[in-house]
Amino acid sequence: MKWNLHIEHIVKKISPYVFLLRRLRKFLNSNSLFTIYSAYIMSNVIYVNSIWNKAEQKYLDKIDILVKKAIKLIHNYPV
Repeated sequence: MKWNLHIEHIVKKISPYVFLLRRLRKFLNSNSLFTIYSAYIMSNVIYVNSIWNKAEQKYLDKIDILVKKAIKLIHNYPV
């Protein structure tokens, strides 16, 4: 089974929330941003991730990049 389609779906699903964090960081504190991150980004990333070890690394890197961007936005680091 190839996971690239599923991972691409997850990337498309969480990308708008990373953008939302970028917009909301001007108005919300890091605790509120983390709540949004946990609810909308991490909940999608951790779902079935235990069986993603068969996926190609180039697809997993796309998710990793988005998660790292979100964490930087929460802590107000430059992205």
